[in-house]
Amino acid sequence: MDFSAQLGGVEKFRSGVLREGMAGQPLQVDLGGATEFLIQGDETPDGIACDHADWVEAKVTLKDGREVWLADLPVRDAETERYATEPPCSFVYDGQKSSEFPKQWKLERSSRPRDAQRTEHTLTWADAKTGLHKKGLA
Repeated sequence: MDFSAQLGGVEKFRSGVLREGMAGQPLQVDLGGATEFLIQGDETPDGIACDHADWVEAKVTLKDGREVWLADLPVRDAETERYATEPPCSFVYDGQKSSEFPKQWKLERSSRPRDAQRTEHTLTWADAKTGLHKKGLA
């Protein structure tokens, strides 16, 4: 994976491609008082097979000096279009690759609160012809 951190739409950190067995990279970004930032793991040219991301011991230091674990920060309720509309996996169905046919299937989105700070987003593809449903978490 290739990890990045953005602040106000400006990239402040990029790890470069990290592979299994490689050491992690320390990340320190001055948030400059910002209240929102984005960290993400991006797909690399070799695809997403076996990719995994861990933000280990990730903390944010607040203006008053308190440190807060990343997992304890509120997650902004992102716009619907921020979530992928591609299936979260690949498979073959009736001789066709999954990348070819879901575009003709009906896509439904649903959300439900997991707790006060997190929301689970689910995408469900349905084949009207056969009734097959494929769910994925966004």
